[in-house]
Amino acid sequence: MAYLELKDLSKIYAGEGAVSVGIRKVSLAFEKGEFVAITGKSGAGKTTLLNVIGGLEPFEEGEMYINGQPTSPYTQQEWEEYQAANISCIFQNYNILESFTVLENVEFALTSISDRKERRERARKIIERVGLKDRAHIRGSKLSGGEKQRTVIARAIAKDSPIILADEPTGNLDSKTAKDVLKLLREVSEGKLVIVVTYNFEDVKEYATRHIRIFDGEIESDDCLVGEKPTAAQTEGNEDFSAAREFVFRKRRKKASEKGKRSVALRDCALLGIKRFFSRPKQGILMSAVLTIALICMLCAVSFMSSLDTYSYGVNVNPIEGRVLVADQDGTGYTQAEAEELAARYNAEYALRNDCFLEQGVYVNLTKSDSFWNAERAQIVFSAEKPQEGRLPQAAGEVTLYLPYTYRGEWKVGDTFVFGQTGYRSVNGVLCEVVGIGYFTDNRNSVRVCVTEETYALYANLSRYEISLAEKKQTESAGSSEDVSDETEAADIAVGSGQSVSIVVDFSLNGKTAVLYCGKEDALSGTPVILFSGEEKGLVITETKYGVPEEYAGGNIYAAAISADFVQEDLAWEASEQISLLYKTDQEARENAEQLRADGYQVVLATEVRQRQEQLSFLENFLQFLGTGMVTLLVGLAMMLILILTLHRLISATRGDVSIFRTMGIAEKTVKRATYIQLLCALAPACVLLCDFAAVVYFTPVGRGFTFVGIGGTIAIVLVVAVLVWLLGVSYNRILYKERVKKGLRRVNK
Repeated sequence: MAYLELKDLSKIYAGEGAVSVGIRKVSLAFEKGEFVAITGKSGAGKTTLLNVIGGLEPFEEGEMYINGQPTSPYTQQEWEEYQAANISCIFQNYNILESFTVLENVEFALTSISDRKERRERARKIIERVGLKDRAHIRGSKLSGGEKQRTVIARAIAKDSPIILADEPTGNLDSKTAKDVLKLLREVSEGKLVIVVTYNFEDVKEYATRHIRIFDGEIESDDCLVGEKPTAAQTEGNEDFSAAREFVFRKRRKKASEKGKRSVALRDCALLGIKRFFSRPKQGILMSAVLTIALICMLCAVSFMSSLDTYSYGVNVNPIEGRVLVADQDGTGYTQAEAEELAARYNAEYALRNDCFLEQGVYVNLTKSDSFWNAERAQIVFSAEKPQEGRLPQAAGEVTLYLPYTYRGEWKVGDTFVFGQTGYRSVNGVLCEVVGIGYFTDNRNSVRVCVTEETYALYANLSRYEISLAEKKQTESAGSSEDVSDETEAADIAVGSGQSVSIVVDFSLNGKTAVLYCGKEDALSGTPVILFSGEEKGLVITETKYGVPEEYAGGNIYAAAISADFVQEDLAWEASEQISLLYKTDQEARENAEQLRADGYQVVLATEVRQRQEQLSFLENFLQFLGTGMVTLLVGLAMMLILILTLHRLISATRGDVSIFRTMGIAEKTVKRATYIQLLCALAPACVLLCDFAAVVYFTPVGRGFTFVGIGGTIAIVLVVAVLVWLLGVSYNRILYKERVKKGLRRVNK
């Protein structure tokens, strides 16, 4: 029984309406130890015969036997196993892994050796044997033709296959190099079946033991050049011939356990995948760049969609936890005494009058150097979590700010902050000291200002009036002044037409006092002035100073500092049409709200109002999502598809390498998993760059417009892209392993 036998084998090519015969009715038998030369004219079928023997192309008729076993029933996977176990190929166009070094080309053919040090040592010995010791660390693309062919021969030796197929191995070499290569091939092929296709028999005559001529796809002659062909019995003792040679295996490896095999396979996958990524740096950078763009596009799309339901403070009821709104019962409103009595009766922490200003919020200048353009409306709260810096407010005139992490360092504990409304050139509010600063990264949260109820009451009383600056009417007595009692008359003699005035409550002033600051000395020419409220309430200012303090003015040329006593006594509301009772928790507020309703009061829980408003606006938000969010999502997905297709084109540049891996006998699973590792290597730097991008847009002022997705959301985006990349790898591998090896090798040689 011959080692390799062909019986009436035919290969037919069909395509584009034409049919041609590659080989027809070929019957041959081969034994190990033969060095067979196949010659013939161009197109005679010699390369086709070699490809069929190597399993690179299928045959249509006849049968091929290996060790007496027919191969026609082989599946694609079984052909791969046949090639891995029996075939080493040497091609005219080398088919070397050009992005790998000589050592790596040989080393990856030794994947059966688990010990990496032993593997490398064996590869070095083989490379030294073929005369490339000094070129071991040179990439394949930098080698000469003869060196490439020697590398491929070394790879074939490392694979230790019983059959070596060489397709015109000297076709691209000069005569001296060609002779050296053939001599080397003869030396290392002891005990193996070597089949060499050549157009010039004289080149191999010195080494061949058999000469086969092909003409028009048929065997023209088959001559034995050494007397008799070796029989199977004669070559039986040479099956382990490589064990006796110092440059190959010294002993066969014992069978590893299944667990050991798995660990070796995983290690090989990782090594091959990482090497494939780093061996082509330009391609690796482009793949990482494409994945980075894909991740950032996904992040921006999700960020924009998240912003569609972002809570915008200032439109709805301020949903302070534990807040109960109580309406007026008889139209007379609640005095301060009545509000306090109601709070005591229903166990509230505090009764807040003038609570309508809670819905308006206050302005916070995120950047102190730009007080107007960086002002943001903030939610007023009376309790909050402990800030990262400082503490919560405990007395009137203290405030704690909760700001985006983007603006960390802009405000510091001990700074002066005006709790109130900030305009282009004016500031109206309570002059406070910042006693604490908290930060948040989720910019779906609103800026918050935590104050005491006393501070809020001062702000609310002050905000009730439209305060303007008016000249005090002079009496006949020179140098004396009287309060203006006629509202119209005072308004008619307004000073500084078109100019606004900043009003701040300053706790450093005692009693019912006020000080007017002018931006320049001749602004009022020493004329006494009043603060006119528009409700027959005014404050005569007899003290005027020049040079407006920065914290008062906001760039204005007029500013007035008034005492807290004056606001509480002269500007306080007598009655409030609505008050808010404040409790520690919503549960406590809900229980007392039920009791209030039972007693005939009209009450609502602030958080319940917010929930109802969200429910009522659900349809609007949903339609907005369909109209804007879906468009954004579709655009994001379209961009993702384009990027994934681009990534597919990039990774397809290594398809030829995969075909070479298959001829080297590297397991199919190893090659496929290495593809996933290669894609993972490209995804890893993309994830790092995504984190850098997220840090920029979330933690610097330029990213204030991006809605915070959060760590969980960012991980979800990475996982989605990772799944898409995995699916790309699955598709890529499926396509590669559906095509024949020969097709992939043609791609390498283009």
